[in-house]
Amino acid sequence: MTGHSGIDLLLDALGGAVAELAPDATAFPHRSALASAQVYASATPADRDTTTAAVDAIRDGLAALGATGGYVNYIDASLPDWGTAYYGDNLARLKDVSRCYDPDQVFAFPQSVALA
Repeated sequence: MTGHSGIDLLLDALGGAVAELAPDATAFPHRSALASAQVYASATPADRDTTTAAVDAIRDGLAALGATGGYVNYIDASLPDWGTAYYGDNLARLKDVSRCYDPDQVFAFPQSVALA
């Protein structure tokens, strides 16, 4: 990948109170993570594909370094295995909740628990 202007990486430190709960205490499983990362990119319609590829390469590079998973509030439409990335071992339990409380998938969207 060549350099690309207009991309920023924001790291949010975790630990502290985040780490006080067990990974299965809530839907958020990343209790032992050191930080979360957000990749911001600006693109015009003409360079959208190139920018998307650059962001994906950054995400995949971080994963290759051991920074796996994803934060559900930073939705990434091209994230591989997004259900596991967002919810880890909590995914099966969350699917059960979704089936129980939303059997008709009224709240379903392309990356909802119901469709994971």
